[in-house]
Amino acid sequence: MKKFKYKFSKPITALSYVACALCAVGFIFNILSLIYRDVSTAKNLAYPIIQYTLMFGVTVFLFIVLISMLINSYYAIKGDKLISCFGIIKSKFEISDITTLLLDRNTNKLTVYFKNNNFIVIKIRDEWQSEFIDAMCEANKQIEFSINSKQNTPDDTENK
Repeated sequence: MKKFKYKFSKPITALSYVACALCAVGFIFNILSLIYRDVSTAKNLAYPIIQYTLMFGVTVFLFIVLISMLINSYYAIKGDKLISCFGIIKSKFEISDITTLLLDRNTNKLTVYFKNNNFIVIKIRDEWQSEFIDAMCEANKQIEFSINSKQNTPDDTENK
């Protein structure tokens, strides 16, 4: 199985790290809140238990999801399957259902079109694109590959 790491944009990576830090701060705040507030003084003990359970659960769950997305996001070609994995979310596609690969040079993204008129957009490192395309075409010889080239635009000085 050949894996190709997903390429997150710099703002998304930065926001993910900030969100992880906020999860850690939220977890610490919940611990301090639990320590310094006397839960036993509540009129109904069930409410603080539910509240703290949910607050801890949400911060831990979001932290795990974000870290797993940053560490374990990839595309893989395994036999006759294209696997898309984003952390704990995994999707499998039949390579035999793929009709076209379109590489857009303007955005450096690869679009994969399927027989049922669905598509997915793949963003991997630019250095790995040709290797990924070769692996896909090798797995299914019927795949049509095309490139959208960068368009030359006229200078704005002609319009002035």
